[in-house]
Amino acid sequence: MRLREEGHSAELILLWKELLPLGDAWRCKELWDYEEGKGENRGRGALLEALGRIPVVQKIIGTGRRVNFGEQGRWIEGRREASKQEQKLGEDWDGQGKAGMEGANGRCRTGALEGENVRCRESGMEEANGRSRTGAMEEANGRSRTGVMEGVNGRCRESGMKGADGHSREEAVVMTRLAACVEQAKRETHGDHPGAQQQEGESLRARMERWTRADVGRSGNGTQRADSSGAQWRELSAAAKRAASALQGRALLRGEAHALLEGAADIGGALQLAQLHGWLRLSGAVAAGGGGRLRQRRKGGARCLRCGSGEAHMHRTRCASCGRMCAYCSACLGMGRSRECELLILGMPSLLGGAAPAPPPTEAAFARWGLSPAQAAATKTALRFVELTLHSASAGTRQGESPPSFLLWAVTGAGKTEMIFPLVDSVTRLGGQVLIATPRRDVVLELDPRIRKAFPEAKVVTLYGGSEQRWERGGITLATTHQLMRFHQSFNLVIIDELDAFPYVNDPVLHYAAERCCSPVAARMFLSATPPRELQRQARKGRLPHARVPARYHRQPLPVPSLLRTPTVKQMLAMKRIPAALQTAMLKSLNRGAQLFVFVQRIEQTEPMAALLRSILKQPAIEGTSSKDPQRADKIIRFRNKELRVLVTTTILERGVTIPRSDVYILDADGRLFDEASLVQMAGRAGRSADDPNGFVYFGGKERTRSQVAAVRHIQKMNRIARSNGYLEQ
Repeated sequence: MRLREEGHSAELILLWKELLPLGDAWRCKELWDYEEGKGENRGRGALLEALGRIPVVQKIIGTGRRVNFGEQGRWIEGRREASKQEQKLGEDWDGQGKAGMEGANGRCRTGALEGENVRCRESGMEEANGRSRTGAMEEANGRSRTGVMEGVNGRCRESGMKGADGHSREEAVVMTRLAACVEQAKRETHGDHPGAQQQEGESLRARMERWTRADVGRSGNGTQRADSSGAQWRELSAAAKRAASALQGRALLRGEAHALLEGAADIGGALQLAQLHGWLRLSGAVAAGGGGRLRQRRKGGARCLRCGSGEAHMHRTRCASCGRMCAYCSACLGMGRSRECELLILGMPSLLGGAAPAPPPTEAAFARWGLSPAQAAATKTALRFVELTLHSASAGTRQGESPPSFLLWAVTGAGKTEMIFPLVDSVTRLGGQVLIATPRRDVVLELDPRIRKAFPEAKVVTLYGGSEQRWERGGITLATTHQLMRFHQSFNLVIIDELDAFPYVNDPVLHYAAERCCSPVAARMFLSATPPRELQRQARKGRLPHARVPARYHRQPLPVPSLLRTPTVKQMLAMKRIPAALQTAMLKSLNRGAQLFVFVQRIEQTEPMAALLRSILKQPAIEGTSSKDPQRADKIIRFRNKELRVLVTTTILERGVTIPRSDVYILDADGRLFDEASLVQMAGRAGRSADDPNGFVYFGGKERTRSQVAAVRHIQKMNRIARSNGYLEQ
């Protein structure tokens, strides 16, 4: 439509003239989007009137007359009346940058966002000492002119007389000159510019550079300056493309973006240009919940745009960056401070072409993955769901904002990792991005070699706290769920493993991050042996597509736990002995060559219990570990390498660690910290190998609890379903 064409041409003209300060560039882009989004063919007059309200437009086309209504104060007869807030700021902060103004110190002020290497200016002016003043522009000698703006030619333009049409003479100049620029752009864009030497296939970018050189030549500045300007523009344009490519699918704070683009020249300028082209979006990290500026607080209060947390997680302190009482988010503080004056860069989403769905998978297609009948049946259902979802999303027929989800409900040791291989392979063949996320770092580290072995030709990136691949991009990404806060609409297949595990379970911040990282063209897969009750309810009612895998890959039944009456761990440590039945069972496990998981509820009990077992069992290869143990990773490696026979631990190892021949002892199984899901997961450490499918599991406690009974029934039910479907070997 006509309005959109003129807006696009005007946007190009603004870019051709000079690099916009980041705050003005952001406001220009928002205004263009707003005008175009009205869907009305209002003609050139409405567009020019809207653009004429932007300060930087007047500077670019050569007049210093500012005609807009400011965001913090009112403009009256060409002069700005400061708001009460600014008047108070002016009294309190003598010599500092005031509301909406940016000095050379690099601080971000109201109404402007600013990169570290870019100085924001109101209408492009800044005094020589780097201080800016409210409602006025500084000349080079430091004197402020109240209510006046400095023109491009350096002369001060006073308020003009109002004409009969209600506009001052300077306003008429604004409209006339901008109209001429728009018309020139339109004529040459459509090929009817008089004297234009347009080459066949010449792009708008090439024409832009030619116009810039011609404009500089007409102003008498010489060929050398024109060539320099063109070279600078090409360099900046290339930098903007590189920045947009690197930031695609990312959600980074300004410091993180600079770390990602380390070594690039003029990062701030590149981000500005990429924002104007629509290659990425810039916003404040903390904004008003109902939209608009945070200082003009709405009903919803403040909201963190990175983690989605609301006013309940906002704290306000005097900020060293902006000098004001600045709101920051405490919910995602561990990932870097998201604050009101901080810039959040959101990359463009990762999309797929509208590829037709593949034909139904055959047995031959699964032969390379070596799946069991139970695994193959569930994987076929999941794969069909993923392919149809991506096809419908690419074709624009998907309904709803949240990505369609699928639950893969598989028992512990069922081989869930192997079951997702066909899904990952299908999406990567389409050129899509795949994410495999899990709440725990230990599980990420265990998955890493298995994924790399299954997909040797794919670029695999592993992300966790302290990861060396923090800023790398790959076709397959393994990550802890906290790392998802740094992504925005990035992945076409999102697999959340162990979604019922801490810290993901019941954490709205991580749930928000897991949803926001999904591309508009994406499918989401949940994996769990003990899904939350709400998901189980949705699956039973047919509201959540799902597939159940009731048997392990080696087609043997799950070990059913035995109940042992034992005193509490605290009592055993005080008496310095363990019950005879428990000692007999542990010696039996050691004599058959098994390694032992011994689970306790409290971190402080791991080392004392390990010392007690070393003394009683006469076995030196016994250690204790927990989440607070700095040597935890080393002990787990030693346990996997069979250097340790017994490992006393907490629920930190209830998932993700596989030992071929192992037995499980859960002490204080009647404690309130061990629920049904935890007991099932810990019991699942036994019998996982085809060489030793019948491991032993013991629940030790003073009494039998509802959680213990429910866990035993859960395991027995899965064995019945597997047997009835013929998934168990006779």
